[in-house]
Amino acid sequence: MPTKQKSGFTLIELIVTVAVMAIILAVMLANYNAGGADFRVENQTRQVMALLRKAEAFANASQKFNSQLPSGYGVSIEVNKNPVLFANFDGNKIYDVGVDGAVETLLLSAGLKISQVAPVGVLNIFYEPPKRDIYINGVSAGGASVTIADVQSSATRVLNITSHGQISIAN
Repeated sequence: MPTKQKSGFTLIELIVTVAVMAIILAVMLANYNAGGADFRVENQTRQVMALLRKAEAFANASQKFNSQLPSGYGVSIEVNKNPVLFANFDGNKIYDVGVDGAVETLLLSAGLKISQVAPVGVLNIFYEPPKRDIYINGVSAGGASVTIADVQSSATRVLNITSHGQISIAN
């Protein structure tokens, strides 16, 4: 007597298929979240770069601040603080709260921070018109770097600045 062939899937086959799909979905979701953190860090790094370029543009245009002509403009960057674009009035090329004018403060996005500043924990990048070189912590030689990080992931970007005004982003 011929046996009747049953068509369809067994319960084991369905469970294995659903498990494989769940694993693939979990991997895709993890990569999506990591990509979002990378994007946020990259975007914030570009905003810090734009703030540096704005300081350079203000200095080169001899922009007045509160009806006064400063000796130049700069950006003060500290670990775990928001970067500040400043107008320097005392000529020391370093941001002094209460002496120099705070033109603009760049608010870091939630979950992002400046995790490292080299060569020291406080970085003053200063543009003095009409020169093209910049001053890093009052000195016209050397270079500096700023690391911006996501506090919940390993996403980071490093902003490198040379004394000749070149700015680049590294992963």
